[in-house]
Amino acid sequence: MTSPFIVIVRFQTTPENQETALQQIHAYVESFLRHFKGFQGSTLHCANNGSSIVHYASWQQEADFRAFAAQAAGHPDLAAIRAYQPEADFYSIAQQYPAAGSNP
Repeated sequence: MTSPFIVIVRFQTTPENQETALQQIHAYVESFLRHFKGFQGSTLHCANNGSSIVHYASWQQEADFRAFAAQAAGHPDLAAIRAYQPEADFYSIAQQYPAAGSNP
C-alpha cells in the first residue's frame, strides 16, 4: 500500500479574524473539498494566539489532489479564503508513532 499524499496549508490570521477565517475554511471543506475522489480526511488547527490556522489533509494519492485542485481554481469561495494568504506544502509520511502501550 502506498503512503497517502499529505497537504498542509497554513493560513495567516489575527486574533480578531481567526473565527471568521475558520468558519469560511470549514464551509469550503465541508461543502466542496471533502466530496472529491481520493480525499481521506482532514483536520483544522487554530493557533492558540490567533495568528494562524493550519489545514492538514490526507489524499489517497497526489493525482487525486491535483484533480481536486484543478476544479477548485474556479470555486466562488476561493477569493475570500485567499485573503488569508494560504501557503501549501506537500508531504509523504516517513514514520508514524503510536502511543506507548497501544497496538501498532
